[in-house]
Amino acid sequence: MTKSTIVAVAGARFEDLDIEAHVLATTGAVLRRTPATSRDELVAGCSGAAVVLTAAHPRFTRDVLAGLPHLRAIVRYGIGVDNIDLAAASDHGIMVCNVPDFGTEEVALHAVALALALMRRIPQASADTRAGLWDLGRLRPMHSPAACIAGVVGLGRIGRTTARYLSGLGFRVWGFDPFLTASSLKDEGLVVCSSLDELFADADLVTLHLPATRETRGLIGRRSLLAMKQGVLIVNTSRGELIDEVALLEALVSGRVGGVGLDVLGAEPPAKDDPLLSHPRAMVTPHSAWCTVEAEARLRRMAAAEVARVLGGERPVNLVNA
Repeated sequence: MTKSTIVAVAGARFEDLDIEAHVLATTGAVLRRTPATSRDELVAGCSGAAVVLTAAHPRFTRDVLAGLPHLRAIVRYGIGVDNIDLAAASDHGIMVCNVPDFGTEEVALHAVALALALMRRIPQASADTRAGLWDLGRLRPMHSPAACIAGVVGLGRIGRTTARYLSGLGFRVWGFDPFLTASSLKDEGLVVCSSLDELFADADLVTLHLPATRETRGLIGRRSLLAMKQGVLIVNTSRGELIDEVALLEALVSGRVGGVGLDVLGAEPPAKDDPLLSHPRAMVTPHSAWCTVEAEARLRRMAAAEVARVLGGERPVNLVNA
């Protein structure tokens, strides 16, 4: 067995690697878990590997990639490749792949669940009841979906699925995506806005489904929050970097934002004293939107299948830095 057949697994917290081993059984690859708490540990653990399977952490910076001359590809367990320096990978001839469609329904469902919990004020109602309060006054006003506009920002797989779910619940659904035209979405059953300001001005609920890029980081900040309706609800199941959390907290405190449901944060895990965690109108879940038994199995199979293609000399299906 040569070093070129090593597949390093970094940052993944699965109990075992049985699914990956089954998919890669015919390739002769050896799976090797590697610690990833420091740059040196990461380089040492991935040394000699032909491919790395990685979770959202650790970070594959230019400096790390320079220390891995045998590396042919990095396959991300998931969608976002924020932790990989794509330009550096391309410079070193390293393919970067992701798995964009393993948990579309799960993430969309989580976004809708957060939205409904905010609309129905379920966290506050539950807390009040546990505290011995049996009173609807603190929960008002609540509105029905038919009376509300849901604004979906980002209309890729997950955004369109979320829009479909919301429409099925009775919401009037508006969408915006800078890369798609109204004609390309004519069969999606939603109103396509010409600008974000148009969507922000009228949406009662804003749900985010965008990657973190130079253009989208800080998309929800003081200016955009001021452009939104008083009492707007905001849901984010995509990337924490999309939101200026200081500005969001200010808007929560002032009441401009009526509630937030966040599955992602700028820093994960957050500090224990992060004020968003204790705010009564904020719900924060631990980047769990994707998580079902079925989605995890799909993710691992699909990621391992990309590794098998690389080792077999085939072009990966989801090559990010083509």
